[in-house]
Amino acid sequence: MDVRSRLNAKQQAYLDLAESHYSKDLEPSDREALKKAAGKVRNHVFVGGLVGSAVGLALAWRGRVGIHRALVTLRQAPKPVEIIMESGEHVQVSKEVYKRQFSEPGPLTTFLSTFIVSTFGLLVGTNVALLTGTSSAKKVVIQEANVERVKAAYRGFQIDILKKELEDLESGKPQQKFGWGGAFEL
Repeated sequence: MDVRSRLNAKQQAYLDLAESHYSKDLEPSDREALKKAAGKVRNHVFVGGLVGSAVGLALAWRGRVGIHRALVTLRQAPKPVEIIMESGEHVQVSKEVYKRQFSEPGPLTTFLSTFIVSTFGLLVGTNVALLTGTSSAKKVVIQEANVERVKAAYRGFQIDILKKELEDLESGKPQQKFGWGGAFEL
């Protein structure tokens, strides 16, 4: 699916501005370095997501096994038949107390806990990978691209965006409060 089909008119205008600065202000070597840097971030996030999900699933499994072992231990533990009070009195424990057994968590509980822990692992993994990926991408851009030219192209893009925002404000068009949002129109 094309990205443009999901964008509103303002976002498409911003994308057109970005593409024009990308093609006009940067040389082919700079564009290749930026593509390589974007690929580094994408690969880091993909691998980080997989590793995070795997770690989350492993933690969920270990938790499930730990709960099972604890329940088995509690079931097999010797049950007291009498309690000796501080005063020395012996009180018999009724067998009714032990009729209630510890039960295993149900399938819904197991599924939800596994889902929550693996989702947490996915989020942590992708966030850490995003940090390492951007660090790696920064090194690629510094080594392979003319950083000043890339900064100048980005600065020109920002200037054009601000000019477009100013034109929209002066013409009285409705503004979005958070730029790329859409839900917060004024």
